[in-house]
Formats: sequence, structure tokens, C-alpha cells
Amino acid sequence: FNPNANWTTAMGAATQRPVYFLRIDGLSTVDYSTGWVRLPLAVTKKRYMKLPKGGAGKVDVLEGTQTVSEIQCEILDVDDEITDLVCTEAAGAPLGTLINRLATLYGGYVDIDEADYPAIFTGRITEISMNRDLTGYVFRIADATYGLDSVPIMQNATADLITTVRGNVCNVYGAILTGTFSTSDPDFPLDFVTSATATTSAPTGLTLDSAQIDTAEIKTSRDTWHPSTVVEFSFNEPVDGREFVQREIYKVFQAYPGLSGDGKLGLKFHTPPLPGSSPPSITETDDIVGVRSWRRVFADHINKFVYKGDYIVDGDDYRTVLYDIETSDDTTNQSDTSETIEYMVESQGLRTAYDGNGIAADMAGRLRLRYLTTPVEVQFDLNFKNRDLEQGDVVKVTHSHLPDLTNGTRGITDRLMTVVAIAPDFKRGVLKVTMVDGGDKNYGVVAPTGGVDYTSATANDKLTYTYVGAAADNKVGGGADTGYSML
Repeated sequence: FNPNANWTTAMGAATQRPVYFLRIDGLSTVDYSTGWVRLPLAVTKKRYMKLPKGGAGKVDVLEGTQTVSEIQCEILDVDDEITDLVCTEAAGAPLGTLINRLATLYGGYVDIDEADYPAIFTGRITEISMNRDLTGYVFRIADATYGLDSVPIMQNATADLITTVRGNVCNVYGAILTGTFSTSDPDFPLDFVTSATATTSAPTGLTLDSAQIDTAEIKTSRDTWHPSTVVEFSFNEPVDGREFVQREIYKVFQAYPGLSGDGKLGLKFHTPPLPGSSPPSITETDDIVGVRSWRRVFADHINKFVYKGDYIVDGDDYRTVLYDIETSDDTTNQSDTSETIEYMVESQGLRTAYDGNGIAADMAGRLRLRYLTTPVEVQFDLNFKNRDLEQGDVVKVTHSHLPDLTNGTRGITDRLMTVVAIAPDFKRGVLKVTMVDGGDKNYGVVAPTGGVDYTSATANDKLTYTYVGAAADNKVGGGADTGYSML
């Protein structure tokens, strides 16, 4: 996180004096700060706010869940000013409502100008309460995943009026977020959608505001990792939106709802970065303030993987076992560890007709890589310059004292780890981050149609895409090229 040179310099100083201010959308004349802000811009800063708290969040890839990250900003009620703000029913109130109103927390240091303060948390106001001594109010602000809570989707579906949607898994996810189910949608087109007839019902989604959705990230994740993955869902009753996407999208496809810096909801898959990309680098000299713990997570040991699909909505039945294969590694591990731990996925969207068996085998293989021998969990205190890290991000970690499981020695270099939990310590100006080392490695992907052979490819494409050739000389049919595109 390097928003500007002045912020980065102040962040790296031996003595740090962090300052924060809260901006509430629509309140154009005043921001509430924890301290003096140098050279404030057009909006007046009033030093009524205490240091923010909270901001912790955690993602669980195995269960497909992610906690709603929430901060609490306590603002003193000087001359009843905040009372006037929260009493939205009163005549002349500054704002007509504060329900789900956008709010942004900015963070900087006492010796930099407001122009150098970056936004560090964006969310919606979900609750306002008085503090214990009744001298002010606590504003609770939740991230964009809050928009998934307690909202039913497929509200028209009944036992007699079935709703069915089919299409690319990322497009189905996008359609649920936007509430637009169409075969001609420019962003998230579907393959099939039932309309309202005498025997079927039209689908309904969450209908989130477009400003809350990171459309570009969802499309990029789709085109990179699941360009041709098709799912089909049928509904005979309304279902909770969060519960559905967690169970059927996040858990089945090992994904999580990425959050952009400006608070938009996206989609990321738990996959290592492509070789041509540059994941963030975390080192003990530049980023790591301290290591709080290191442990092998034996509780996440899995050595049997089962996927079921071909769901029948009328009978609430999964007709087909799409994947139930124990490799030699599985059976050896079961014998060596004296336990058989099964991980079962029951998917309502995977269908044999749309390569459900292949998709299940792919997902089981990724889980086997991470959980057969159990991952390592490391808890770090990181410098605040890593503030843009999100739950689920993959980073490269270098530390001279941490064990390298692949060779049994101390010291890891550019080890790929996944961020599973973040809790900012606003007072100390550090991030408490939990990462998991699941044994990820970089690998190549099949090139898109129109790709060129190896010798004509760009340096980045050579690192990113897979090329094939004869086993003897890495050439095809005696050709001059050292590899041909796999399209």
C-alpha cells in the first residue's frame, strides 16, 4: 500500500502519530477526526472522534464463509451536534436517513496534509448507539458483504412455480448480486433463465447497487479461472442470499468475495497467482513487525474427498456422486495418520451434463494439495503499509526464521501464503494478519484462442501460458519452435 510518498515516509518513521477522520456520504460540511489534520481541504475537520476500533475479518475457504468486517467509530456529542445528526426525523436534520449510508475512514499522520490521507475502510452504517457514559455515539460501519445478509433471493419460487437459471458460475453469481437475469446481459449473460409462466417463476436476486459491485474483478476472475464452467440451479422456494452464495459458490468453488479498496464486492478464487503476475511481497526487513505464532493446523486434516451433484429440487436429492476417488496418497495418509477425515460437498449447481465430474475432480485436487498433509498457519504483525491486503489474497513471504517444510530447514523465500484474517490495530498502526501456507505453487494456464507459439510469445505470456512439445526435444513434429501454444 503506497498511496503517496508523503504517507509512506510518515508510515516508516521511528515515531508515528496516526490520525483518522470519518467522512459520511451526504454530509458535505464536516468530517470527524481523532486529531489535528494539517492543511485540511474544503471540508471542516472537527476533533470529536476517538480512535476507531474493529475492522477484523476472516475467510474460511473450507466452509465458504467470510465474516463481515466492521469498524466502530465513537464520536463525542459536542453541543448536541451528533444528536442533531442521528435524529434524522427532526425538522432540519442534516440528513434524512443514516440507514446503510456510505461512510469512509481515512488514515494518515499528524505531519502530512489531508491531501495525502488515503481511504482505508469503506462501508455502510449499520447501527448507531450511545456510548456508556452517554456523552457521544458509536457508529458501526460494515463492509460490502453486509449487503448479502438476510436478503432472500428467488422470492417467486414455489413448489408449483420452479425457478431455474443456468450459465457460467461467475455470471450466475453476478446475476444474483445485480438481480438481473438475462441471456443478453452485457456483463453477466446466462445460458437459460425461466420466465414467469403458469408453471414457472422469474428469478429475483439481491439487487445491490452497481456502486457496491466490482464488476471488472468478477469478469476477470471468470475469464482467468472459470471461462467455461457451467452450473444450473433450480428453486422451489426463496433462499437466503448470503447462505446460498456461501454454500453454492464460495464453498463449492473455493472462492471468496473480494473487496476492493473503495468497498466494492467482487469474486476471487483461492488459487495461486499466475507466474506472470506479481503478488505482494512480505519480508521481515520491510513489512513484518513481529511473528506472534506458527503452527501446523492438524484440525484441518482431510484425506477423503466426496462431491455430489445432479440435484433434484422436487425431492431434495443429490442423484450423482460426481467424485469419490481415493488416490494412493489418500490411502497412505489414512494409514500413516490412523484417521480418515472426509470432506463432503453437496452441490445444487454441478451437473453431469455440464462436466460436473471434471469440475469436482479439479476442486478435490486443489483441496488435496492444501489439506492432505495439513497447512501451516502463521500470525504476523505487519507494518500498516500493507493496509490494502484483503482476506483471501495470496502473498509471497520471506522470513529467515520460519521453517521451510519442503526441505526441513529454517528460512523461507517468496513462500506463497493466503491471507485468511486481518485485524487492524489503529492505535499501534499495525495489522494483525493470519496467513496459511497451503503448499501453493505457480503454474501455467491454457492460452486463449489466438495464442502464438512459444518463440513468438511475449515474456509475460511465456511465464503465464502452457506450451507443449515432444518429450524428446520439446518440439512438435520436428518443428523449429521449442513449444506450441495449448489453445
